[in-house]
Amino acid sequence: MDHLIIRDFKLSRDFRSILWGKTLWYNLLRSVGAGIVWMVVMLIISSSSQGNSSSMSTGQILALPLVVPLGFFLFMLPLGLICLTLANVIPYVWIISFMCSLFIIPGDPLVWVLSVLAPRAVPAEKPAFINPALIVWLLKSSDTAEVVLSDNQEQKRI
Repeated sequence: MDHLIIRDFKLSRDFRSILWGKTLWYNLLRSVGAGIVWMVVMLIISSSSQGNSSSMSTGQILALPLVVPLGFFLFMLPLGLICLTLANVIPYVWIISFMCSLFIIPGDPLVWVLSVLAPRAVPAEKPAFINPALIVWLLKSSDTAEVVLSDNQEQKRI
């Protein structure tokens, strides 16, 4: 059964509906997945430029799956959330938040694959293959307004 939230998420209103542990775990999976993708990309780039002096050593590149989650949670996420808040006042500052989300998007396909291979490891029921959101909030289903998507009009509920 697919659920569609019919209202926008607002942190001040939906604070009590957030499943904090699952939200943290899901976004940690995304950031570790992004670290793995960035590690592979950097290994490919560094192997293709063997003659040139590389700015990162192989050890530093192999540490990216650990470093990227730290960078995301300590720097990119706060910066992105601040910019999203300021976007209501300052035009075009949302672009910085979008750039922060580009940092973590490469991890989404790996989380999707993990959800197919080991569904219990991923707290989201049906994670998106690509999710442009800076952070994915997992909410209690009992606290959200939902619509059951169906061909039968009688099964719709709000």
